[in-house]
Amino acid sequence: MQLDGGSRPPASQSVYVALVPVNGGKPPLYVVVLRSEHRERTRQTLSAILQRPLCLGATSFALSVEEAAHLITHVNNLRPILSK
Repeated sequence: MQLDGGSRPPASQSVYVALVPVNGGKPPLYVVVLRSEHRERTRQTLSAILQRPLCLGATSFALSVEEAAHLITHVNNLRPILSK
């Protein structure tokens, strides 16, 4: 999973995340777009990690800064386990 500043998503990326600035001094949002053919399984996994429901069948949704940080920490903690 990669956080991006708004450039066009590569076709090979199954999960695309873009930073969206918010006016009024509020923290930015991260927009997640699920592009994989396994969108439903990915959505369920993200819902479990974030401990909040995501709309059934949704292919895109927004994350707060805290949720994005939690998700990145979770993914980074799994990388050493998955690479063995």
